[in-house]
Amino acid sequence: MKLYSLLLALICVTPLCSQKKLSFLEVVPFEKVPLQVSTSFDNYLPDQLITYSRFELLGLDKISEAEGFSDAKHVSVLSRLKLSDSFNTLIVAMQNGDQELFTYLINYKPDYSIIAWKRIAYDEIAESFSRTESKVFADHVEITSSTYADEVPDITGTRWEIKSDGTISK
Repeated sequence: MKLYSLLLALICVTPLCSQKKLSFLEVVPFEKVPLQVSTSFDNYLPDQLITYSRFELLGLDKISEAEGFSDAKHVSVLSRLKLSDSFNTLIVAMQNGDQELFTYLINYKPDYSIIAWKRIAYDEIAESFSRTESKVFADHVEITSSTYADEVPDITGTRWEIKSDGTISK
């Protein structure tokens, strides 16, 4: 019986077991680049909220912790992108509390361990003065952040490179 349990444990460490656990991603559509990403509470109707076990499986708990989220909920995998043959890319929306909605581009190794992520969209409904949108290309992301706290909006743009190994840098 111990040998059987050991063999079963070894089998479930293999990519086949991981692939079965990740089969829920098969229903997530592939999108073509360039892709405009704009998150808004007005149009956020997640097609498929993921369970907490899938949240952990995709490493989103690590992102949530690193981003300082205290109440990550209503998490949805919005789309998949084919940016490379050497890594996988997901676009994931994550609500923090009742008033903030974040969207991330996340690059994964083939075994779905995280290589890198970047926040690419943001919306908040508390004061409604901050918003972030992006355009994703095969090798970079153009992020536009707008703040409407003053009479004249403060709009800044940044470009982040998506390297061939899946890392993301300015």
